[in-house]
Amino acid sequence: MLPRTSQTIYGSLLHRSSAGHHVYGDTLYTSEIVLGQPEQWRTLSFEQITTMLLEEISFLEPNAEIRALKRIEFEQMVYNSLQHLTSYLEYALNAKPPAVLDFIYLEQVLLCGHPFHPTPKSLVGFSVSDSSAYSPEFGVASLSAALP
Repeated sequence: MLPRTSQTIYGSLLHRSSAGHHVYGDTLYTSEIVLGQPEQWRTLSFEQITTMLLEEISFLEPNAEIRALKRIEFEQMVYNSLQHLTSYLEYALNAKPPAVLDFIYLEQVLLCGHPFHPTPKSLVGFSVSDSSAYSPEFGVASLSAALP
C-alpha cells in the first residue's frame, strides 16, 4: 500500500533471501479494491509503476512547485538509468568473456546495480555515446589502463 496516494501494488516473492537479494516475479499488479483478489488485479507496465511510485514519493516535498520539479528530475533519472541498463544488457548479450577472469572484468559484468536502488545505472549528463566510451559495463577499462 502506498499510504500517501492510497494505491496498492501487488507482486510475488519467489525467493526470500536472508542477505536481502530476494527474487521477485516479473509482473506487478494493482487493484481498485484494497486487498482485492487476484482476479481483480490489473497488470502494471513499467511506466505505470514508475508513475505510481513517483506520485507517492513526491508527496514528501510539501511545496507543490518544488515537488513538481523534483518529480520531473527523479523521473528523468529513472528513465536515464533504464536506458543505460538496457544498453549494457544488449552489449553483454553479444560480448565474449575474456580467457582470464580478472578483477576488472568481474567489476565490468556487474550490470544491474543494487537491487533496491531506484536509479542504479543513472548517468546524469552522459549520452549513450559517452556511456559507450567511458562505462566499464562496455568493457572500456582494462588493467593496463588502470595502472600508471
